[in-house]
Amino acid sequence: INLAQGLFAWMGRMRTEWSLKAGLRRHLPYLVCLTSVNAAKCHFSWRRPLCSLSCKLSLGPCHGMMHHAPSKKMPPTEWRMVRLYDDGAESLWDTVTYPFTSGGEIGRMTDRLPCEGVWLRWTAGSYDYKWHNAPQRQIIATLNGHVEAHVGNGEKKQFGPGDVLLAEDTQGRGHCTKSLDGVGRWSIFIALPEGGRWAWLWARPTTREAFVLILIVVLLVAYLMSRLFWHQSKAHMKH
Repeated sequence: INLAQGLFAWMGRMRTEWSLKAGLRRHLPYLVCLTSVNAAKCHFSWRRPLCSLSCKLSLGPCHGMMHHAPSKKMPPTEWRMVRLYDDGAESLWDTVTYPFTSGGEIGRMTDRLPCEGVWLRWTAGSYDYKWHNAPQRQIIATLNGHVEAHVGNGEKKQFGPGDVLLAEDTQGRGHCTKSLDGVGRWSIFIALPEGGRWAWLWARPTTREAFVLILIVVLLVAYLMSRLFWHQSKAHMKH
C-alpha cells in the first residue's frame, strides 16, 4: 500500500513539474539510496532479468518460484530441488520448484520437461573433482552414496540417495565435488536444452517477476501521459 501511495504521489509531482528530467533530478537520489541497501548482494542474470531487477530494487534475493513446504498431511504441490547456477564469474546456490499440474491414482506429475539425452553414470568412491563447470544444463539424480559440493564463497551442499540437483553453472570458476563415504556412486544425468539469453520472454513468470513487469508498465504509461500532457499544455499556451 505504501509503495502504491508513493508511486501515485510521485506521478502527481511529475505531472506538475512538466519535465521528466526535472523529476528525476529531484527523486533519483532517493531511489539510489533505496536500492543501494541490498544491490551489492544481487547478481544480475539475463536468464531471469526481471527477477534480478527485483533484487536490485531491494526486494531481496531472487529464489525462483519458492513455495512453503507442504505439510505431512497434505500432498506436495511441487517438486523442489537445489539449483547450482553462475553469475558469469562464480557459482551460487539457489532453490527451484516445478509445480505439479496433473495427477490421479498414479500420483502427481509436472509438465513435460524437454531433454536432449540421458546418461547413466558410476563414479569411484575416491572421487574428488576440483574446480569444474557443468558441461551443460542438467539434472543430476543421486541413487546411492553421499557427495559434497562447494562453490567459491565456501558454501557447501551435501547430496545423498534420492536427492536431485539442477546444475546450470556452465561459466565462471565452477564448483568442487567429492565423495564423502568412499562408496561407488550411481547417478543419472539428464541433459536439458540451453535456455539462452531470451528464454525468459516465454517462460512462466514468477509472482515477483510479474510485479516488476507491471511496475515497469505503470511507470512507462505515467511517463507517456506526462509527456502528452506537457505537449498539450504547450500547444494550448501557444494558442
